[in-house]
Amino acid sequence: MNGLKNVSFLVIKLGGATLSTVEKIKKMADEISRLKQAGVSLIVVVSAMGKTTEDLIRLAHQVTAAPQRRELDMLLTTGERVSMSLLCMALIDRGHSALSLTGSQAGILTTDSHSHAEIVEVRGQRVEQALQKNQIVVLAGFQGISTVTKEITTLGRGGSDITAVSMADFLKADECQIWKEVPGVMTADPNLFPDAQIIEKLPADLLCELTTWGAQVVNPRAATWIHQKKIQTRVKSAWDLTSQGTQIVSSEISVPSFSAVNILPRVHRFNSMSKIQNFRELNPFCDFQIVLQSIDGVWLSGSNEDLDQLCHFLKKPMTDGTPENEIENFQVLTVTHSHPNQKLPSSIAKMVIPSSVQWTTANSAHFMLPAKQNA
Repeated sequence: MNGLKNVSFLVIKLGGATLSTVEKIKKMADEISRLKQAGVSLIVVVSAMGKTTEDLIRLAHQVTAAPQRRELDMLLTTGERVSMSLLCMALIDRGHSALSLTGSQAGILTTDSHSHAEIVEVRGQRVEQALQKNQIVVLAGFQGISTVTKEITTLGRGGSDITAVSMADFLKADECQIWKEVPGVMTADPNLFPDAQIIEKLPADLLCELTTWGAQVVNPRAATWIHQKKIQTRVKSAWDLTSQGTQIVSSEISVPSFSAVNILPRVHRFNSMSKIQNFRELNPFCDFQIVLQSIDGVWLSGSNEDLDQLCHFLKKPMTDGTPENEIENFQVLTVTHSHPNQKLPSSIAKMVIPSSVQWTTANSAHFMLPAKQNA
């Protein structure tokens, strides 16, 4: 069952797509129930249902063009609270003792930066007590409480991954499993590239590299936590739990016939576009910086006012016929952000694109694809 061997304590993270409907919530409750009946102790970290977070952001912007960041955090954290309560109800209905907890109730302590807080400490004694009572603990991901202001904070996009790995680290779980819509970590987005293959074993340092370059497999900060803390982690399909998925292995382990060179060109630009747009909506007070860099050095750069033009450019299909497996001549497009109280900028998106794509002006970011060659 579930491909488990000698595993008695799991932290499971459920993504929003796996909880997007009542039927899917019931399906997840059935799977979790089977694991519990098999004697596995369980913590389940949940995201908001489906596109709830996006819907809440849109709702906030209907009220005001610039939502106050504290109030935006208060609003967005309700999404995960809905998920945790409904899943708990479903588990109780199946005869289990289950307890839902918010990030603050679970002891997720963070910095005071709204919308992009960092976890500074986990005080999970209440979670431990529930596990000792043989309860299934369902945690609201993506959120915590500031140690300084005592305000509710959010961890940024994909923050539920951070919640899951931090709790797995604190409680020394046998494994942290991230259940997704896809079979595991793929060599490309299977919705865009039908020939994408599952990667059975992926070194933790390579996971960090891929997420930094924009692969939406695991939150980049969660990937760093997995790598640094050596957390046993597996990414797998929520709809086929008999499969092994992708095991994240120690970076010292050699994985034959696989390298970043094979996958980087296929980190798709559309994912990065969505990531930039979502981040911008969540962080209206950030300063953004765009840098286009070739293998020979930095070309040009832009800032906040260029983001719309950048996203418009990313929607265009590539027309230069560059094979995806050739990255001998490439350039890197990086988008970073800086919070008012943050000393150093952080990267939110990186893309590998062919060198023939040019950013033609420095003053206004005008992106231009090369003209098609006549046959």
